[in-house]
Amino acid sequence: MNDSEVYRLLSEPIQRFIRRKGWTSFRNIQRAAIARIVGDDGNFIIASATASGKTEAAFLPVLSKTDFERSGVGVLYISPLIALINDQIRRIEELCAYMDVPVTKWHGEVSDSVKKRLIKDPRGVLLITPESLEAMLSRHPENAARLFASLSYVIIDELHYFIGTDRGIQLQSLLGRVKYYSHERVSVIGLSATIGDFSEAKRFVGDGSDCKVLLDKTRKEIDVTFKTFLVGENQGLPLEVKKDVFKRVVGHKALIFPNKRESVEELAVGLQKLQERISVDGHFFSHHSSVEKQIREYVEHFAKASTTEPFSICCTSTLELGIDIGSVDEIIQVNATSSVSSLIQRAGRSGRMDGEHARLAIYSLSAWSLLRAVACWRLFLKGEIEKPRMRQKPYDIIVHQMLSIVRQRSEVEPKELIDEVLKAAVFKDITPSECTTIIKHLLNPARQILESVGGKLIIGVDGEKITNAMSFFSVFIPEMLVKVVHKNTCIGTISPICMPVVGSNIYLAAKIWTVKEVDATNDRIFVDKAIEGRAPKYSASKIDVDPMIEEEMLNVLYSDETYDYLDDFSNKTLSDLRDDFIRKKRALIPVEEVLIEDYEEYEETEKESIEAYASIDSDGEHMGVAIWLLFGTRINRTIKLLFEIMLAGSRMDNENKVTLPVPLVNLSRFLSDSASINDDDVISYIMNKLSQEPSMIDKCSKFGNLLPLQMQVSVLLEKVYDLTGARKAIISIAESL
Repeated sequence: MNDSEVYRLLSEPIQRFIRRKGWTSFRNIQRAAIARIVGDDGNFIIASATASGKTEAAFLPVLSKTDFERSGVGVLYISPLIALINDQIRRIEELCAYMDVPVTKWHGEVSDSVKKRLIKDPRGVLLITPESLEAMLSRHPENAARLFASLSYVIIDELHYFIGTDRGIQLQSLLGRVKYYSHERVSVIGLSATIGDFSEAKRFVGDGSDCKVLLDKTRKEIDVTFKTFLVGENQGLPLEVKKDVFKRVVGHKALIFPNKRESVEELAVGLQKLQERISVDGHFFSHHSSVEKQIREYVEHFAKASTTEPFSICCTSTLELGIDIGSVDEIIQVNATSSVSSLIQRAGRSGRMDGEHARLAIYSLSAWSLLRAVACWRLFLKGEIEKPRMRQKPYDIIVHQMLSIVRQRSEVEPKELIDEVLKAAVFKDITPSECTTIIKHLLNPARQILESVGGKLIIGVDGEKITNAMSFFSVFIPEMLVKVVHKNTCIGTISPICMPVVGSNIYLAAKIWTVKEVDATNDRIFVDKAIEGRAPKYSASKIDVDPMIEEEMLNVLYSDETYDYLDDFSNKTLSDLRDDFIRKKRALIPVEEVLIEDYEEYEETEKESIEAYASIDSDGEHMGVAIWLLFGTRINRTIKLLFEIMLAGSRMDNENKVTLPVPLVNLSRFLSDSASINDDDVISYIMNKLSQEPSMIDKCSKFGNLLPLQMQVSVLLEKVYDLTGARKAIISIAESL
């Protein structure tokens, strides 16, 4: 269809909106979406690049089709971020301006009066997060019944953010619970710029068979440069890096993505100091989850409203998703991203005007970071994105949904609860008998999570404490933080893992503060402005690196290909790294014979374990091997686990290197033995560790501790480890020796 034909498919109020905006044509994805969605009530995925107009592609046909005269919300928009809702509401309100259709946002920052007004007169478009939707269904199901009686469409923004995650599993369950209230057929539309597995995406929004993918493969050109400074990833940002970044961004509009919050603050303050010294125009901000909301919103508003004033925002993933801050000239990435998806999202934030190229500069502070950055870029050029790792038996999320449903119903029969929770396709591999096992465990009088009264389940005493807490509605693990206050105004939070003392100075919100008082009882720190300081430490939340990336890193290592986008020093650094690893290559991956210098420090039980493989050279020294693991974080971690079970004396130097007190001559036998450890022995080992350290489950699952021990092990094996992948990797190393 041409633009004129597509335009005529839209309702008259939407046509009026388009005329008022002065649009003369549609973008590719908008043209395709309007043509298909207007005449089809099925589920859709709209996939196209960042800033390609996906929001309008969904809303233009949906608003044209939906009957908003009926009582009830017609369109439900679900976002992973409150900030994204606060940003998107303005665009959606503008779309609805000619239709007399109200647009309401619903989350923890919205006043009760706004929510009550919608409940009194339920109609229009509702913007919400999964957590607020969970709270509504659990605490006020009568409101859900009233609001969603005429629901026709659910639009899920940033769909890739949910697929394969605990929040995604929760959302899939919630969608089924929401559809229960609607008298209409509810269609689901997912929006994303970075989907690595469309089959899983289709299953997310429906059963997979009734979902159509609208894909625009058009990709904006990106001008990329690589720069390397060998300072080590954990040694802070040296002045030479700050100066180089400053030269690149001064006079321009830029987003700068260091991977850690402390690096964000360190760089933002450093750039400000350079600006003061040189006296040039520009504004430098920091933007991350620990900066107070009002400050973040000011930064977003400044960036969007700025037409001539240059600015740079040092940020984390808070500005990776679709929050509109207008057009920026350049993206700076400091150290490699953990995923190709993240690289695509960030790079897409620049060059948003038609005809512009995106500009991306990647700074690497170590040879290893450079290697990963090159691998991610090569995968991006090949159009390869990580595929989500799907869980088969998410017991920890189903136990959460069970408690939510019991809370929603007040009382429910066990069979009825099981039938209802298993309606969600995401739980299809969990059996009714497994649900019964979970319920029996929750009924344990020692826990009092659930109670049985007259054959019906109700929330127990301890269950009340869990379900009454505001934190219950989210399935992600919250971070413990301490508020930083200046003149009765919160400016942000820091982690208590490295609490500053009175008189010390810290960076926060791109400013320097001196600590005047520490109120540990109320988790507050009171500060005044200062001149010098240092970045506070935050708890690390590392993202697992996909096997695809580390496989590509290995390909780069063993290739002699040169890359014209690397500067001279980056090329030399990569060449030196290649030479170093090729010298160590004895197998599929680098394996190096080493001297176990600290052998005498091993415990006696470890030495006994080592004896089966150990050998001593002619000088009486204990020999071993160092193995570089490049199979992805989860597989690397599992290999370490199998080595640990097999040999108590294994040492994991970092996530990519393990040292074994096994001589090279016996390595093949050791690897074969490690790959042969059966599942039962692995389960028994993990169960024993869990018994000794119950908090192990809390590190990866918020509600896993409510499960029987055997199911906790299952959760760990699904979320933390990859036994199949690890065994294949170990065998491949052994066979290539």
